[in-house]
This record gives sequence, structure tokens and C-alpha cells, in this order.
Amino acid sequence: MSRPIDHVVFAADDLDSLEESFAGAGFETAYGGTHSNGITHMHLIGFGNLSYVELISKNDPDGTAPWWNDQIDTNAGASAWSVTVDDIDNESDRLADEGFEIEGPTRFSRERPDGTTVEWELAIVGGRPQGTPIPMLEMDHTPLEWRVEVTTDPDTSGLMGLTEVVIGTDELEETVNGLETFFGTSSTQTREEDALEAQVVSFDDAPVAVAEPLVADSWLADRIESSQTPLPCAFLVDATDVAAVREQFRIDEETSWGDDTVYWFDIDVGGRFGAVDRS
Repeated sequence: MSRPIDHVVFAADDLDSLEESFAGAGFETAYGGTHSNGITHMHLIGFGNLSYVELISKNDPDGTAPWWNDQIDTNAGASAWSVTVDDIDNESDRLADEGFEIEGPTRFSRERPDGTTVEWELAIVGGRPQGTPIPMLEMDHTPLEWRVEVTTDPDTSGLMGLTEVVIGTDELEETVNGLETFFGTSSTQTREEDALEAQVVSFDDAPVAVAEPLVADSWLADRIESSQTPLPCAFLVDATDVAAVREQFRIDEETSWGDDTVYWFDIDVGGRFGAVDRS
């Protein structure tokens, strides 16, 4: 199975409540432990292709998280994403040559509940506050299987793994241009999507779309205004068995997404999370 997206992040000020929101919709999570910064900790939802959803918050609500502190404190929900690279130094240098501001690469770790230490490197791309339309670069120093526990069996859930990130923005041209440069590809289609009340731009050979609100008082427009920076507004996973998805998970609504159908999970978080019908 392909793995174009490493992981995506939902942030909130209470990890238990965040985990319960996903569990209530039918998702099993695994507690991933505390990060090496000593402040943030996380649950994850792992898929069969070893992409995963990270649910993150702070151990101490009065502490300052080095990652996504504002998104955690404001319950922003969908906040960031990363892609896996084989050589993070070379890829960081390439993007720096393209004009991107690069923070890192920096080595990180966390200790799992079983005592196993997981290590990886991250580079932040784009020079914006953490929580960005441009994905982070990620490279493992311990086996990927140590970092990701599969909690969502593709054989029974009908879900295969993360397939697309949707960025909400009121800076459409700038956001599209940045993603084209990052992935070395071009945008291929512009369409209107009723599900987001937005104009959506998709890309060739890149697991991302960009959504600009068409309605001034829509939830997407409100989200963009409150975040004051382009952030992910939706994450999508591939579904190969819609009947299994509908049986196992609580679905809020079904909408079109281009030529496909998305089943949006009923989860009370900032942003949206849905399954694209690939059956």
C-alpha cells in the first residue's frame, strides 16, 4: 500500500476529550506517550499503510507547548501534516534552494508506554507559525512500526490510510503556488464543492487540495478568520469497503468530492475528517 502522507495532527486543550470524540465515532486509539519536550502527549489512530492521525495536547494546561501551542489552546483541531522523506537533509536543502525558510532538521523522540524510545527527525518548511499549509518533512531513525501502532484494521474497517489533506485559505494563489513548488507539480483542476462551500484546487501527483470559501459566513470562512493563517481544514482517508465503514463508524453526512463520494465522520473537533469511496 502506498503511503504519500506520513501523519496528520488534530490539536485540542484536553487529550482525553479529544480521544473520546474519535472513540465515540468508532475509532480505536493507542496512547503514544509523552514527547521528549516533556509537555505534549498524544494518542494515535494507525492505519494499515502505517499513516496515522495524531491527537495531541499538553500534560500541563498551563505549560507552553513548543509545537502547536496556539492550536492546542484554541481547540483548532486539524492543525498540521507531514510527509515522509528518505533523506531529510537533501530534501531540506532542495526546498531552501527553492526559497523556502527551513527550520531544522531537528531530532525528536518520545517514550511509548512500554518503555520503547521512538526517534525521528522533522523539518518545518515555510516560515509560518506552526500549523501550516506546507507539510513537515519527516524521517525515522527507529523502525516505522515502533512509531505507528495499527489500530484500524483495513480488513474489518474498510479504511486503508490517509489519502488527501485539504488546506483552508483566503490566500488561494499564494497557497497553491507554495504547494506546487514543494511537490514539484502543478494544479490540475478548479471546482466548486458544496461540502465545504468552497472553490477547491487539486493537484497532479500530490496528496493535497486547497479550499477558498465561496460564502462569507460559512464554517470554513469562520475557521480561516479565527486561525489567522492557512491551516488544514479537512483530512481524508481511502475507503475500499463503504459498507464496513458505515457499520463501524458514526457518519455525519455523505457528500460529493469531485467525482468521488466522501462519508464525513461525526466527530466534534475543529475541521473535518472523512472517508473517500474507492470501492
